[in-house]
Amino acid sequence: MIPYQAPFLHRGPHLSSILPNRLRPIPKLPYVRKVMPTDDEDFLDLDVWQQSSESCALLLHGLEGSSDSTYIRGMAQCLFEAGADIVAMNQRGCGGRPNQRFESYHSGRSDDLDLVIQHLRKTYQRISVIGFSLGGNITLKYAGEKGSNTPSEIAAFIAVSTPCDLMASCQKLNQRDNWIYKTRFLNQLIQKVREKNQLFPEQAIPEARIRKVKTIQDFDDLYTAPGNGFKDAADYYAQCSSKQFVPAIQTPTLIITAENDPFLTPECIPREEAAANPHVQLLAPELGGHVGFATDWRMKQPFWHEERSLDFLRQISAF
Repeated sequence: MIPYQAPFLHRGPHLSSILPNRLRPIPKLPYVRKVMPTDDEDFLDLDVWQQSSESCALLLHGLEGSSDSTYIRGMAQCLFEAGADIVAMNQRGCGGRPNQRFESYHSGRSDDLDLVIQHLRKTYQRISVIGFSLGGNITLKYAGEKGSNTPSEIAAFIAVSTPCDLMASCQKLNQRDNWIYKTRFLNQLIQKVREKNQLFPEQAIPEARIRKVKTIQDFDDLYTAPGNGFKDAADYYAQCSSKQFVPAIQTPTLIITAENDPFLTPECIPREEAAANPHVQLLAPELGGHVGFATDWRMKQPFWHEERSLDFLRQISAF
């Protein structure tokens, strides 16, 4: 394994997380938007970049991301150039328009991932599922839930910068030095809840309660948990944290997580679970930040996690 060596300006947890996602000079991709209806009368927006391949990389973004997130475009470009078709899945409400139900996406929404996989099985012989952050949690949860029943077309799972322990990650985000991330996420999430109130007045959450939200856990107690069938945020975190699903994975899986990820604690890195499962490989370099891993300070070369993902997929003949 080629170790990760952080370039200048990318050695601290915050700059290595912020610079790649804000300043990486990567072009927009020629996606074609396809809308997939769901069984509950909602929809999923899939952005597709095809080259008539038999192999597909299904990409899942993180919290309040989309198919247009820089880290999605970076991985998409890397794998497309290697010969794979790309399907970038927008979680419910993240494709540039609100979804049609009061509930939305969350860290454990593996049923939507399964729906997309069942659709792709009709076209592709080999499918690699790659999730980032929240999308990584969904990926690992799905992989463990399916276990020996994983569709035969699934060649591999990859999870990058994944909060495998949701409660621990939530508490880490609430620390003072992470205020910039917490504030950004809360502003976006609260705006979406206010939009939901207008679309679904019969289920509207009182503005007075919304104004009391100060942390991610507050938000999950207010909307994510009750809106998606959980008792409260603690119940949501307990049921959906992917760490508990890692032992059941039976498909080649790569987990990439930096030890200095500002979103994660040591509990979020499934070291023991990965070590005990021969199907799971864990790469946990000291540096890299959250979905960072730049290889040159100008960020013009493929990133380390992209190169390691490509190496892994080639090793198992995913495409």
